[in-house]
Amino acid sequence: MSLDLDEPTKLRPTLRPFDIRVRSRARTALKLAGIGLLAVIMLVYGFYYALTTPWMLVQFMLPLGGMILLVIWMLPEARQPPTTMMERLFFALLVVMFLWPNYLAFAFSGLPWITLIRLTGFPMVLSLLVCISVSKTFRDEISEVIRAAPWLTRAVIAFATIMLLSVAMSQTAMASVQKLIVGAVNWIAIYFVSAYILSKPGRMMRWATILLIAVLAVSVVGVLEARFSKIPWSGNIPSFVKVDPLVSSILSGSYRTATGEYRVKGTSTTALGFAEFLAISMPFVMHLAFGPFSRRIRWVAFATVPLAFVVIESTGSRLGMVGSGIGVLLYTFAWSYHRWRSQKMGLVGPAMLMAYPALASLVLVASFTVTRLRTRVWGGGATAASDAGRQMQIDVALPKIANNPIGYGIGRAAETLGIRGSGDKLTIDNYYLAIALEYGIIGFIVFYGMLVLGIVYGVRGFLKRSDDPEVSFLIPCAISMTSFFVVKWVFAQQDNHPLIFMMLGATCALCWRLRKEAQESKTAATAAIAPKALPTLQPI
Repeated sequence: MSLDLDEPTKLRPTLRPFDIRVRSRARTALKLAGIGLLAVIMLVYGFYYALTTPWMLVQFMLPLGGMILLVIWMLPEARQPPTTMMERLFFALLVVMFLWPNYLAFAFSGLPWITLIRLTGFPMVLSLLVCISVSKTFRDEISEVIRAAPWLTRAVIAFATIMLLSVAMSQTAMASVQKLIVGAVNWIAIYFVSAYILSKPGRMMRWATILLIAVLAVSVVGVLEARFSKIPWSGNIPSFVKVDPLVSSILSGSYRTATGEYRVKGTSTTALGFAEFLAISMPFVMHLAFGPFSRRIRWVAFATVPLAFVVIESTGSRLGMVGSGIGVLLYTFAWSYHRWRSQKMGLVGPAMLMAYPALASLVLVASFTVTRLRTRVWGGGATAASDAGRQMQIDVALPKIANNPIGYGIGRAAETLGIRGSGDKLTIDNYYLAIALEYGIIGFIVFYGMLVLGIVYGVRGFLKRSDDPEVSFLIPCAISMTSFFVVKWVFAQQDNHPLIFMMLGATCALCWRLRKEAQESKTAATAAIAPKALPTLQPI
């Protein structure tokens, strides 16, 4: 094949690197060969797709995903990347994540299940990839933001790499690939999208306000559910929404076996997941109630705090009581310290700070001496079976972790553990064990190290002075991640992980805003003390 480079260049809608013209006969032959090869590939692909659908749907979607990524990579530079679309999808994802039951999916003939999280999450990730591909300005901006918390970003990237490598360790590779795709969208991508969007002024307040509204809404749903011992939308689901036997069991409600007590689950799949969401959201609700915000927001937050506690108690979940208790105690200490530091002549801050040890001790003693509180926090006869089951899981898991310290593959923790619970379903309750079984010891260190780094960056940022009220959200981020760190000892489901990765991204964004504020203050101070130029004398 020879190239005709002497032919005069004509104006054509083709990118310059691809504008080399081939002699007419060779070009025609290549076109015919390419069309024939494509036809054969499409024939074989379509035949096996029709033969194996829906059992191998994911396998046949992977080449399409690769083609989409290739097209995004080949996009030319653009002045206006779709950042607005990405931002709208990000906040829409936050709304549907907790206000819509994710177990209810749209089911249309011939299509896979379509959940609202997928309907917002995947386009959001595509928007992120397009922005990275077409805009150098966007790449520079997001790089600058994520470098504000460098060790946290490195930990997130390292964990993403471990997730990818863990697929090779899995004996059910395609099932692990599905888990990998979900983790890449709902965890890793959300971190980078959150870091970019929440670095903009006003976005962190909007995020916290949406979270407050979500907590208030699901708390009202929880009160109604506790009142009637029934999920409000049970029996009123339209026909185009998928309801299979698993969904039917969720809609039928749950009861504690030992006491027959109904356990509220709200929009979550389990009462434990619902309690975890309310517990890790509590520091943000309290911050909106006691922080420097508008009176309307503060009154709504004040009303939401006791309502959320009532609903947590209705879930019958110890992790909810422990997680929310940690949040309240740590936030009370942080608020007292901040009040004392900001108002040196005030009495409330120092008084609260001095009384804090006695208050914390009183709460701890009450958790052991008050019967109802002791049962809710530390458990009793009704929870003895759960405690014994978790201890058995630890005894079974530790030898398996020691035998294979590099992990058994993403999504295979329960299968590897091999313990069955009610309904003969594979179960695992301890997320520490789940991480170690799936990603190995290194993955365990990286994942929980990532949480520790988020907490450390949040506390360090909180201790610095700032005039930006949104930067103060660093402390509820750190407290919520601390509660999450603790409750994962008894709860292994991943329903609330996207919220935690949003908090990690918010921590990175707020650290960048804090650094930017410090740089601007330093520049202003330098300009203020710089000697002014003397006026130039004109000759007479």
